[in-house]
Amino acid sequence: MHAKLAVIRKKIYQYIVKKNYNLEDLFTIIDKNNSKYLTIAEWTTATKEIMSEDEALTFFKACDPTNTNNVHLDSFIRELITIRVARALTELENAMNTINKSSSQDAAAKFFQLADKDKTGTIDVIEFGDVLENAWKKVSKEELDNIFRAIERKGTGAMIEEQLRYAFANKEQSLVNQEAFINIKKDLLLPIFTKVMRRYKRTS
Repeated sequence: MHAKLAVIRKKIYQYIVKKNYNLEDLFTIIDKNNSKYLTIAEWTTATKEIMSEDEALTFFKACDPTNTNNVHLDSFIRELITIRVARALTELENAMNTINKSSSQDAAAKFFQLADKDKTGTIDVIEFGDVLENAWKKVSKEELDNIFRAIERKGTGAMIEEQLRYAFANKEQSLVNQEAFINIKKDLLLPIFTKVMRRYKRTS
């Protein structure tokens, strides 16, 4: 099941990148009656060009574990959380490469040059968010947290340049590792992110 869902997520990711959609756009387009829920019929019909009916049903069931036959936007986003990460990494890398045309620096080095203003060799979620907003767009605190955690992974709250370089090089791998990403121990991360989110709130 996990391997099959990874393939489906990759197909959805490639489709929204091609169409320049975000996940909310995709949900709204499929939800033609604006009910705020997707039905099996809406989902299978809308995704015929990118996946088989069996794949569409597999994904729908993953979003609807209690078999209500309806999928709310929150459930849809939750199942595709790593697509947000992969999309953000794609946009960030493109932005850094555009800024960086006259330099031999790679995208990760350029990002760190902009973010690590105190020259500690690491960046926290606040510093990461500042460059993310300037290079791409402002995101919610929850989404910023998700993107940062997916890149930093160790739960220290301090990202190093090599972690970002690895993330840029392995964007689509995050689509495969959805379960590992979701199961990061929140009891390890919570004290760190409570602290930095308070700082972010004061500065936003």
